[in-house]
Amino acid sequence: MATLGLINFQDEFKEGISLNKMNVLKTQEIGKKFYKKIPKMDKPVEAIAYMPLENAPQDIDLIVIIAKPRQIFDLIRAHAYANGERIECDVGGTQSLCGDITVNTYKTNEAKISFGCMGSHMATELKEDQVIISIPANQLEEITEALIIQSQHPKQT
Repeated sequence: MATLGLINFQDEFKEGISLNKMNVLKTQEIGKKFYKKIPKMDKPVEAIAYMPLENAPQDIDLIVIIAKPRQIFDLIRAHAYANGERIECDVGGTQSLCGDITVNTYKTNEAKISFGCMGSHMATELKEDQVIISIPANQLEEITEALIIQSQHPKQT
C-alpha cells in the first residue's frame, strides 16, 4: 500500500530493517539500498481500484493481466507488433504487483512484466504457473488489434 502512495512507508522499512528481519534481503544495508530502488508513487494517491476490465469505467490508467506464460508471450508479441517496442522486466521479488507492475506502468506509460512476490501470491489467487503483465490503457486498443491480426493471419515462413 505504501508503494502505491496510499500510506507512508514505515521508517523500519526505509532503513532496510524490515526486509532484513523478514529474510527478504541479506543485510540492513542491502535493504536500505533496495528500498531506494523500489518503484514508488511521487505523490499521495486517494484510491486505487482493481476490477475486471468489463466493469471498469472509461477513464482507467492501466490494465493488469494475470495469465499463463504462453498468453503473456502472445501479449508481448502483440505489443511489439503494434509499436516496435520491447518490454523491459525490472523486478526485485518484492513489491511486485504494486511497484513493478502498477507504479512502473503508471509512471512510465510502458508495459511491464512481473512474476509476483510473496505478498501478491498470498493476497491474490496468483498461481505458480502465472505471470503478470501491465499495459497502459492508451495502448490497449492497438495491442488488441495486433492480437486479432496475429491470430487470424499468422505469417508463413
